[in-house]
Amino acid sequence: PKLRTPPPGKTFVRTGGDGTRPLVTWDLDLSLRGPLVLPGTYSAHLVVTPVGDSTAPAVTVTQSVTVLKDPNTAGTDADVQAQGTLARTIRAEQDSMARMINRLEWVRKQVRDLAAQLRDSALVSDSGAKRIAGLADTLERRIIRVEAVLFDVNLTGAREDAFRNPMQLYGRLAALQSDVAENGADFAPTTQQVAVHDLLAQRLADATTRFADIMTKAVPAFTAELRRTPLRDVLGSGAP
Repeated sequence: PKLRTPPPGKTFVRTGGDGTRPLVTWDLDLSLRGPLVLPGTYSAHLVVTPVGDSTAPAVTVTQSVTVLKDPNTAGTDADVQAQGTLARTIRAEQDSMARMINRLEWVRKQVRDLAAQLRDSALVSDSGAKRIAGLADTLERRIIRVEAVLFDVNLTGAREDAFRNPMQLYGRLAALQSDVAENGADFAPTTQQVAVHDLLAQRLADATTRFADIMTKAVPAFTAELRRTPLRDVLGSGAP
């Protein structure tokens, strides 16, 4: 995920040149590499584009690749398949969370910037500007509450931050992925790992519902208010 806003109350945290900062989570037990490929036969495709001749067609070279299970492990083929299934499920959930976080951050940045503009000296006495700024603050607080379920919104990038607040869904699923896919040898997930995943999956489903409520109800309602309110120097408002 790419964060575009500072942690609440920590405006000293800056974004990089591209306007983003990384989501730095608990780095002692974190997997971002995803699951290993399962044993089987695959086709590898290499596309070679000729240099210096834009009219020449690209050439595709295909090679069959067979991935074998480590013969030194005691896990069965069924164990490996079970591990891969859960690992891919977790990866899909991580991807889903990253997409939600990215969208929430875009909206949060916009409402923060708008509120700051509306509190500028040129608009400070405008009652409509004050009202919209208040609505923007309310919307941002709602966004933060949903983000706080997905990741630790208080992280500044300092490694010690990881010990000040509990990990949230993104970090917890990453840690579970590490245990299942990287440290599980070729064994199937344990009963405890499956139970933890089921719990986290339910929390993710609840967070997804809250995310959808913001994007389909709260944001359109705020946009409608903005369009009805005439504001100077604000694109998309009711200003002539």
